[in-house]
Amino acid sequence: SKLAALGWLRNLPRRLLRQPPRIEAATPTARAAMGYLHANCGHCHNGSGALAGLDLTLAQQVSNPNGSATATVESLLRSASAEQPSGATPKAIPARAALLARRIASSNPYTRMPPLGVTITDREGVAVIERWIREDLQR
Repeated sequence: SKLAALGWLRNLPRRLLRQPPRIEAATPTARAAMGYLHANCGHCHNGSGALAGLDLTLAQQVSNPNGSATATVESLLRSASAEQPSGATPKAIPARAALLARRIASSNPYTRMPPLGVTITDREGVAVIERWIREDLQR
């Protein structure tokens, strides 16, 4: 790892240096989106935290990369699809995924996610999440 070579990470197990953990995903966009969600949302939205009752899993686990990615996608697809206007394409955006994108993009401090430490919307992060939903999650 570059960080280990620079001396910024020390005492890592050799197996992590040989084969760094990686989020398992079908596409580069999905990998980027899940990385964003893990880093910005997964500390609260996981299977064992204070918000576990929401049944929204955005954390990725090094010990179970395939299962983590699957859990994230399934938790976003679990709800009914958002209503589509008449004449819209037959593919529907899952309601939970649409809500996630709106909350990440929001500038309203009462609805935006993450709720703390954010005053400027991460437009690149929002774009990745929206592209992932549009390309990979629409059914």
